[in-house]
Parts: sequence; structure tokens; C-alpha cells
Amino acid sequence: MLVWRRISGAGLVAELAVLSVLEPGGLLTVRQLAAQTQLSGFTTRTAVEFMHDRGMIVPGPGREKRWCITDVGRATLAQARHRRPGEDTR
Repeated sequence: MLVWRRISGAGLVAELAVLSVLEPGGLLTVRQLAAQTQLSGFTTRTAVEFMHDRGMIVPGPGREKRWCITDVGRATLAQARHRRPGEDTR
């Protein structure tokens, strides 16, 4: 089941930006994600925490926390790309 929520547009945009960066198979830190998405560190950390709690991304192996997208994250991103403008996201 895909999880959508009614939030400020900025939060959803941040989450989709992070998922888009991770989609090709990247394993990136929050700092790297922030740089590639051009989001603040706070916004990126908030998006990462939300998506991790919902199984859209998971930490990869290693000492430094690097994040990778899951099948749930890929499905969420695909749904967002195919959603019609103005469609309710609840």
C-alpha cells in the first residue's frame, strides 16, 4: 500500500526530490542528498526521517549513514509521476 499524506507542498516536493536522486540506485548521505537536491540540511533530514519511517528508503551498510530507495519508494515515486494534477493525495 502506498502512503500519501496531505502536507505542505514543500514537504512532498522534498520527499520526491530525494527519491528521484536515489532512484538510479544511489547510496548517499543526507549531506550528499541535500547538495544534489539543493534542499537545506534540515529539510533533507526531515524528508529522510519521514520516508525511512514509512519504508520508502533504508540505510545502507557501513559506518556512515547512506540511504537507498526501496521498492515502496520506487512505487511512490512512480505514482507521483503518473498522478493527475489536482488529484487528491489522501
